[in-house]
Amino acid sequence: MAVSRWAGVSGVLAGALIAAGCGAAVAGSTGGSNRPPTVTHLVAAEAAGGGTISVVEKDFSIAISGGTSLAPGTYTFSVSNQGPSSHNLTITGPGVNTATPTFAPGGSHTLTVSLQPGTYQFFCSVPGHAAAGMLDIVTATAPPGTGGGTSPQTPSTGASPSGSDFGSSFGG
Repeated sequence: MAVSRWAGVSGVLAGALIAAGCGAAVAGSTGGSNRPPTVTHLVAAEAAGGGTISVVEKDFSIAISGGTSLAPGTYTFSVSNQGPSSHNLTITGPGVNTATPTFAPGGSHTLTVSLQPGTYQFFCSVPGHAAAGMLDIVTATAPPGTGGGTSPQTPSTGASPSGSDFGSSFGG
């Protein structure tokens, strides 16, 4: 009997906590509450994809703070050059073929891109840099259970690294 009494009490408490969280407003909204977003709100925003992601370029690597698996969405990549050489960030994939300008060591640029489900190449297009290791393959896939997502597509061939830039690393 004691077990079922505790089960009932915990169910009521859980229901009360969920109900209280559902009415929370984001600070600065017109809801009148200054409580931070609930876990549910944060998970929904993350599942939708998007936001600002830091990208650090060095000789000869690219580090993407969000990792190489992202939810589809619009992202602003904040790119910083922490290497001794000039670099850029080029992104190619489904519907995307864009790049920052090539910029000097210590510099930074932003690049805003809408990623749809698919596979993208993030690389430095300065000759020889991608082949030396400045290439990441990023997949935009809807998280499980969100109902979105299609099969990843083959990256576009527009400004993809190729030829002599990839010869030594990829057999070209």
